[in-house]
Amino acid sequence: MISWVREHGHRHGGNRDLVFLAGSSSGWQLAALAALTANDPRYQLGFEHADTSVSAAICLHEYYGSGTQDRSPSVPLAYQGTDTPPFFVVHGDRDSLISVETARLFAEKLRATSPSPAVYAELPGGQHGFDRFHSLRFDSVVNGIDAFAGWVRSRELALRHAGGWAAPAGPEG
Repeated sequence: MISWVREHGHRHGGNRDLVFLAGSSSGWQLAALAALTANDPRYQLGFEHADTSVSAAICLHEYYGSGTQDRSPSVPLAYQGTDTPPFFVVHGDRDSLISVETARLFAEKLRATSPSPAVYAELPGGQHGFDRFHSLRFDSVVNGIDAFAGWVRSRELALRHAGGWAAPAGPEG
């Protein structure tokens, strides 16, 4: 799907150079895994040479794995963040399905291993699925996502104009 967007997205008003992955719960788990394994031929059977990199990943209340020892290829905590895009991670501190501690651990791991920013926002009183209903809390999340996406876009433009990595001032994680 990512390579299709890069190849054909411009025909539908998209920007092939600015691809974001976003999702919530299990949808985000798939998006996170795609962002963490970009351009890895082991996960691109038939598309080994396609560009599957993304500009950023936005995740809302997802399953990251069971902890530091989790090495299952189906969980984001199993991957090192040495070549990851910027991440925006949002999790509620009252999530009764997925422990907030694993979200904290995932953000800490990204910050320790990735050259890209990892922004983490923890929602006081937030439950799993906080994005399903309109609320002031979710409006704040949407505003945060918008600011993050704008920062990533300005970073991508700066990279193109500078011919190298020259990020503008960005969000502090």
